[in-house]
Amino acid sequence: MTEGSASRTAPILIGAVALVGIVALVLVLQVQGQGSGSDEIPGWAQDPPVLQPLVDFAHQESEFRTVLPAYSQGRGAMLRSLDGLGEDEATERQLAWYHSWLDELRSLDFETLSVEGQVDYIGLRNRLEFEIAMVEEGQEVIGGGQGPVGEAGLRAHLQREMIPYTAEELIAIGEAEFEWMDEAMLEASRAMGFGDDWHAAQEAVKEAWVPPGDKPGLIRDLAYQSEEFLEERGDITQPPLMREIWRMGMRGPQGQLTNPFFTGGEQVTISYPTYDMTHDFKLMSARGNNPHFNRATVHHELIPGHGHQGFMTSRFNNHRQMFNTPFWGEGWALYWEFLLWDQDFPRGPEDEIGMLTWRMHRAARIVFSMSYHLGRMTEEEAVEYLVERVGFDRSNSEAEVRRSVRATPLYQIAYMIGGLQLYALYDEMVNSGRMESREFHDMILQGGRMPIELVRLRMTGEGLTPDYTTQWRFYGDPLVANWYRYYYGFDPLFTWWVQTPYAEFTEAREAYSAAIGEAWSVSIED
Repeated sequence: MTEGSASRTAPILIGAVALVGIVALVLVLQVQGQGSGSDEIPGWAQDPPVLQPLVDFAHQESEFRTVLPAYSQGRGAMLRSLDGLGEDEATERQLAWYHSWLDELRSLDFETLSVEGQVDYIGLRNRLEFEIAMVEEGQEVIGGGQGPVGEAGLRAHLQREMIPYTAEELIAIGEAEFEWMDEAMLEASRAMGFGDDWHAAQEAVKEAWVPPGDKPGLIRDLAYQSEEFLEERGDITQPPLMREIWRMGMRGPQGQLTNPFFTGGEQVTISYPTYDMTHDFKLMSARGNNPHFNRATVHHELIPGHGHQGFMTSRFNNHRQMFNTPFWGEGWALYWEFLLWDQDFPRGPEDEIGMLTWRMHRAARIVFSMSYHLGRMTEEEAVEYLVERVGFDRSNSEAEVRRSVRATPLYQIAYMIGGLQLYALYDEMVNSGRMESREFHDMILQGGRMPIELVRLRMTGEGLTPDYTTQWRFYGDPLVANWYRYYYGFDPLFTWWVQTPYAEFTEAREAYSAAIGEAWSVSIED
């Protein structure tokens, strides 16, 4: 890129198409007229929609549809009332308010609620218990940007997100995911003619950036390719209005200091060189957002990713916005990167390098963010880790770490962990034959935002109790799996462990231990 050509880059902003709303925000539990063909659009997705299915299924809405907004508005008023109070009085008032809500919630007859209501009950109870714990610990309820939170802080946040793993186990999951990606990177590198030097192959991919003036057309084409690929397979309903109204915007140089890549929703915001950047900054922006990296980022940000999520959650079960979690938001978008990879969406080894780079990035986020909050890794060390382990350019790594330490403690792990949760749920519900793929995906989006374990409970309707706590070990026992790989050099049972409930896995592990006479009780440190 020459200084002259890069300096001609101006911010890009494509005008928005007016958004037409549908007349009701309702739950649709069944998809009408489904098929794999593009011409079979269910009534609720049409523009204008067929109203009778919406009216019919409105009767299946949660009993908490007005309860949750009442809680959110009441909480906001309570927090505003704390202005001017001393610390002790403010703490006492918050605890009294949260406990009064919890007592009132527990007075309800859980068994008389519908599955939708029971899911909301558990979600609200879980949220109240988290907020009480945060107040008692003297921390902000949500937190973020205040430095490492330590093991106790992570434990509280993991409980809120319904993740039944410790920080140590999450780091082990990140490291386990790297093993497969390392091998896939080598295969793609060899296919490109770079042998086992995947860093060199990645450098060649970065150098495939396009001139800034060509970027909007490239993004448009990649978005259309994703939509058409999904339409041909019929894995998810794509309302025509949703495909019509998405648009593009440009992130300025200041914004790229904390987010050097894309963000999405109804608008995909592009990070790319602008005229007022230094030449080095322009070059790193262009290299880090090359077409092959964009093969994953465009569908992650638009359809079926964040744009799809926003369209659906603004129409269905929007009262669950208070349960919003990055494990559902970012996990869903990354899950589609997993699924589209399995479906041969990358067009060649260059696209594979691009998609794998993002996947490695998400595994790295688990390792460096958990290590940071445990006090084991500094911001500077996290930058070096991204440069060496993922292959990001230094300025992009610095921006990524700035963004990470300012976010809530679990935000960065939510991409990979949420994606793995949905991937395991897809295996449980779709690969097992219990649901069709489109039914599965539509049901998740129509259900609204919530921890993925609640998505699973809502989908199966099994195991719902008023005192339900997180217990879904969707990745098996990662510490045992990593220890076995380290000790024996291979892991013949790991795939089975990942897909097996923890209690069943523990029983099988003990039987296997007795059969081979090995000491499974040896600790990881040993």
